[in-house]
Amino acid sequence: MNKPSNEEEDWESRREQIIGLGEHSARKSYYPELQQRIHELEATKTTLASANLQLQAVLNAASEFSIIATDQDGLITIFNRGAEKMLGYTAEEMVGQLTPLAIHLASEINERAIELSNELGRPVAGFRVFVEHARDVGAEQHEWTYLRKDGNRLMVSLTVTVIRDEQGNISGFLGIAEDITRRKATERQLKENEELLGNIINTIPNPIFYKDCNGFYTGCNDAFCSYLGFPKEKIIHSTVYDLAPKKLADIYHQADLDLMQKKGTQVYETSVRYADEKIHDVIFYKSTMLREDGTLRGLVGVMLDISERKQAEKELIQKEELFHLLFEKSGDANLLIDGTAIIDCNEATLRILGYTDKLQIIDTHPGDISPEFQPDGRRSSEKANEMMLYAYEQGSYRFEWLYLRMNGTPLPVEVMLTAIPMHERWLLHTAWRDLTDRKQAEEEKERLSQSLLHAQKIESIGRLAGGVAHDFNNLLTPIMVYAEMLRASCGTDELTLKKIEGIISAACKARDLTRQLLAFGRKQVLEMKIIDLNRTLEAFSPILERTIREDIHISLKLAPNLGSIMADRPQIEQIIMNLAVNAQDAMPTGGALLIETTNIVLHESARTHPELATGPYVKLSVSDSGCGMDKETLDKIFEPFFTTKEPGKGTGLGLATVFGIVKQHKGHVNVYSEPGHGSTFTVYFPRQDGQAGIYDTPRVPELARLHHNVTILLVEDNTMVRELAYELLTDQGYSVLMVEEPLQAVALLETNRDAVDLLLSDVIMPGLSGPALYELLKPLKPGLKVIFMSGYNEDMIAHQYMRGDNPNYIQKPFSSHDLLQKIDEVLSQQPPQAKSATTGTP
Repeated sequence: MNKPSNEEEDWESRREQIIGLGEHSARKSYYPELQQRIHELEATKTTLASANLQLQAVLNAASEFSIIATDQDGLITIFNRGAEKMLGYTAEEMVGQLTPLAIHLASEINERAIELSNELGRPVAGFRVFVEHARDVGAEQHEWTYLRKDGNRLMVSLTVTVIRDEQGNISGFLGIAEDITRRKATERQLKENEELLGNIINTIPNPIFYKDCNGFYTGCNDAFCSYLGFPKEKIIHSTVYDLAPKKLADIYHQADLDLMQKKGTQVYETSVRYADEKIHDVIFYKSTMLREDGTLRGLVGVMLDISERKQAEKELIQKEELFHLLFEKSGDANLLIDGTAIIDCNEATLRILGYTDKLQIIDTHPGDISPEFQPDGRRSSEKANEMMLYAYEQGSYRFEWLYLRMNGTPLPVEVMLTAIPMHERWLLHTAWRDLTDRKQAEEEKERLSQSLLHAQKIESIGRLAGGVAHDFNNLLTPIMVYAEMLRASCGTDELTLKKIEGIISAACKARDLTRQLLAFGRKQVLEMKIIDLNRTLEAFSPILERTIREDIHISLKLAPNLGSIMADRPQIEQIIMNLAVNAQDAMPTGGALLIETTNIVLHESARTHPELATGPYVKLSVSDSGCGMDKETLDKIFEPFFTTKEPGKGTGLGLATVFGIVKQHKGHVNVYSEPGHGSTFTVYFPRQDGQAGIYDTPRVPELARLHHNVTILLVEDNTMVRELAYELLTDQGYSVLMVEEPLQAVALLETNRDAVDLLLSDVIMPGLSGPALYELLKPLKPGLKVIFMSGYNEDMIAHQYMRGDNPNYIQKPFSSHDLLQKIDEVLSQQPPQAKSATTGTP
């Protein structure tokens, strides 16, 4: 029988054919039964069509799921709208055309095939990887990666079930897939977050743990494991009774029950035994964990070990107790200051000040128990505030202070301020010691210091007179000699002789005064007057230039409109002289000496020494280009008797005297120096209002000179002395060869070797000293006799220009008789035998 080509051919036509065929064949008796069967088939067809429609509707309605049915060989027979939406294919493209292998990754299929083959012990490949388990057990669920038509991928959860026919045989398979891409991403993110949180918690040094409602540990960090001394595997799913002694476990468990009953947070302090078997003080911070519906999930706890803090607190209490013990029992006065107010004091303070009750001192300012002004003239309250601020900033400060006892008598003390932390703030611990006895000793020391000052003045006057002598004695010499020459030539005129004798007497007195001042210094009380430092320097500079060696260039840089100072002028001159002499010693081969003055105002921010008050000052600076000083030397330069000179060449009192004088003038001296870069001494004198008085030229002592006759080579750079000596000697019958410069004498002797019997030479001359000249002349004239003359102090030039004792020396001013006698004396001597002379600085 041929199959009809039209599937919609009317069923009635078929029925008539069947019935007709039956009628024409035999019209059998089973016709009614056949008719009944046909009606049943019609009913079944109708029911099946309805069921198919319902099934298709259900499949299409499940659009969020991919539903794919296949036959036993894997050929797709059903592909619902959800599958179309999920995979991008249409049913027409898939049904009867492809198998599920088309929408899967080959790599996943191969991995699953190997896995199933190993599991089942038989080869599994291709389409069977999806249905092999379902074939055995009826259904299987597995996660797969679907490959969309556009090439994108998505994760699905695929459930495969078998389709059986009426006989129960497998006729196909049904696969329902749910897109789990988002869920997997969420799970992955959640897992990453959990790992991150776990890492963060593990890095926290404090022990952290979690418990459920029944007290079982559900998690913890590494610090908690270290604290207990157990691995995490042993802690999880255990209770506190498994990990701690029962006594401690009861305490912890009860605390957990209280927290879970009340919910919220819980903080308490307790002691625990760590894995190191030591008892530690800890604080527990616990909080309940709730589910979304508000029901209790468990608790989380954090432990803070405060053992070190407890120990530190204990030690601090012990230290405070010790401090208060020492504070109260100390024999020295001890006070505590908060800000600027006294908040406590010990019994020694009361005893020393004469008070009977702490309340008499507490809440007072240090200035309240002090005189209105301190010895330096500063107001006590202001200075105390400054000292306390300095101590707060620097940590400590030591200084001297003057308090008042309750009976009004002054109390000099040495104060030590120390900033100390106490009760979360900074206080000043004030300790001071009664200096009454020490002050008395210092007064005695001051008397001794005055003696030292007197000795220093002697030395300074000697230097001063030595500098003046060179000019002053050169002036006295012609006065004395010319007067003597007049006396010898005036005959018997008594009136004239009397006048001449007066001149000679005055000159001799001046000479003697110079000599006395060279040997002695007169002690005098300070006479404080308002003076002009510039005028003092201008008037004193000629003396300074004669005192300081000629190879040192002295320059003044004086500020215009310089303020006045209250000072003792001779003392200021001594400061200048001492600093200049110190600079000279630092420049053995010569150099530059600069003296400067300027006005300056010291502000609070510019002060470098807290004991130097703010305000206007006159600054004196003395700078040299000498060898400089290192720090060790700088630290000692103002100490009495400290000197870097060789023994016998310095007293070590020069700078110490400067320091003392400056302090007497309520000033301050500072020095800056570096090795190889010279030194600068800076002196600050408080500026004074008022007009400086008329300046009297300082009267300083001077030195002396001497005189004699034959063929004499006269070498003298001073014109008056040279001409006087020439006239005196020629009048006495000597033949005199006279020159002004030492090198002229060398040239003259070379041409008159035999004619010259005696060299009469000044000691210090430009270009070449007298002793150095003599050394040049001796080879030209062996046995040449010599007389040295100078207006400088013999002691001053001896160590620098001549060695040992030299009897052939005459000091200016000298009389004609002295010079002639010295000449006769030298000429009468035996020929000189290696007379010792040496060159010096010209």
